[in-house]
Amino acid sequence: MTHGGPVMLALLVLGCSHAEPFAVADPVQEVPFAPGEVVRLTYGQGVSAAGWLPAGDTLVLAQNDPDQRVGDICLYLLPAGGGTHRGGFCSSSHQQADSLETFGNPAVADNGTIAVTYRHQRLGGSTFGVIRTGPLALPFTATDVSSLPFSLNGRVFQNATDFAWQPDGSLAFLAWTDEVWEKLCAGLPCDELVRIPYGAVRLPPGAGGGATAVTGTYLATSITPDGAGGLFVTYPASDQLWRISAAGDSVAVHDFGPGSMVRGADYRAGKVAVILGGTQSVAADDIGVMQVQPGAGAVAILDLASGTVAVVSPPDMFFHDPALSPDGRHVVALGGFISQGESLWRINIP
Repeated sequence: MTHGGPVMLALLVLGCSHAEPFAVADPVQEVPFAPGEVVRLTYGQGVSAAGWLPAGDTLVLAQNDPDQRVGDICLYLLPAGGGTHRGGFCSSSHQQADSLETFGNPAVADNGTIAVTYRHQRLGGSTFGVIRTGPLALPFTATDVSSLPFSLNGRVFQNATDFAWQPDGSLAFLAWTDEVWEKLCAGLPCDELVRIPYGAVRLPPGAGGGATAVTGTYLATSITPDGAGGLFVTYPASDQLWRISAAGDSVAVHDFGPGSMVRGADYRAGKVAVILGGTQSVAADDIGVMQVQPGAGAVAILDLASGTVAVVSPPDMFFHDPALSPDGRHVVALGGFISQGESLWRINIP
C-alpha cells in the first residue's frame, strides 16, 4: 500500500470509471425510504461524520468497505438525498495485504478544498499519520500539512477533528491528547488514560507553516468557523455557545438553558446546529473539566438572526456530529435508534 498524495482524491473524484468527473444520479430515484423528515443514508458499519460538498447535493464520508481488508476505512461520495455511493478511494496496491489504510474527518471548504486525516499502518510495524489537504478537483496534488501525532507547546496530540476552514485559507481543528484521569474506585486509585479534546489549533494557508494554539479554546468540545475568520466554540458541561472573533475576543452567543450540555456545533447559512442533552461524560481533574465522551442527544438548530432554537430530531432518536448543508436547509448526523446501531441520517429543517 502506498501513501503518496497525488492519487488520493483523484480516484475519489473520478469514481469507478476513472475517466470522467464524478456524476451523482438524481437522488429522488434512489432514496432508501419514502421521502420524509428523517432519512437514513447508510446501513454499513464504521461510518464517520460527513462533510458537504459546496453544491449541497453530495456528501463525503469515511466508512468501512466489505470489499477491502477488514479495518480499512475508505472515502466515499454519497448523494445527499440517499442512495448508493458512487465509488471512492481505498488503495488497491500490491501492499494491501499487509497494511491498513484509514481516512477520517473529511471537511470540504467552499472552494472545494478537502481536509482529511490519513493513516497508513503496516501490520506489526510502524504507523504513518498526517493531516492532508488538497483541491477536490483535477488535477489533484495532496499536501501534508501536519503529522499525526504532532507536538505543540510541550504536549503531544494524537488526533484532529472538527476541521474548520477559514476565509484566508487557514485551517483550524480540535487537537486531541491523551490525559491521565485521576479517579477513585471504591476508595482506591484507579486512574484511567483517556483521549480528550485539549483545544483548537490553527495551521496557516499552504504547507510548511507552524501550528499555533487558538486562544480561548482550552478544553473546547467543538469548534466551527463563524464565516468571518473566527470560531463558534462549545465547552464541557456548558449550556452556552461562544464566539471567538478573529481578533481573539470572546462573547457568549446563546444560552440553551440548564442541563443543555451543548456540543457538536456546526455553522452554515446563519444557523448553528448543535447537540443538546442526552448522554455525555465529563470529568473534573487537575487540568480542569474535560469531556471524556461526547455522547449523543437531540439535534437543535439555532437561528442566529432571531435567536430562536428548534429541536429538529425525533424524541426517540439520539445523534452526534451534526453537519449543516451549505444552504442551512438540511442537517446530517450520526446516530439513530439505540436498538439499531449507528448510521448517518439526514434531517430536513422546517
